[in-house]
Amino acid sequence: MTYKEILRIMFRDYFVICTGIIICQTIFCLIITPDAVFTLAEFGYILFGGVIFTIPHFVFCSNRELDKNAWKKRRILHLAILICTILSCAHLFGWLNGFNLLEHVIMIAGIFIVYMVVWTVDWSVDNADSRKINQKLKEFNGEDGD
Repeated sequence: MTYKEILRIMFRDYFVICTGIIICQTIFCLIITPDAVFTLAEFGYILFGGVIFTIPHFVFCSNRELDKNAWKKRRILHLAILICTILSCAHLFGWLNGFNLLEHVIMIAGIFIVYMVVWTVDWSVDNADSRKINQKLKEFNGEDGD
């Protein structure tokens, strides 16, 4: 993918990521600290986090087309970088208190859920784009043969 394509995907994913963070943080707080209150600062952290958490998308930049194996490796690397980044920011933003195992397990589960939702949205959009391109090719080939 080119940088331009990555930036387009990052922009789209930003909103999905921010929404996912809000949902996961709400569930996390309901489980761990039901009396917690979201402040304006927390929403700022979420918006800032959305930017920070899209940066690892650059792992997918390449000057050549990636094969399936390369995509799998980059996807695993992307997830590892993302988990480390999110956990670091969670400590920095005060979303995690110390090193409570339950909090970390719930946070990592939330990361996986949001990751899968973002991946599913990306896959759906890419799949729709592929269908449109294939339809246009069929139309082009059908017109070309007349």
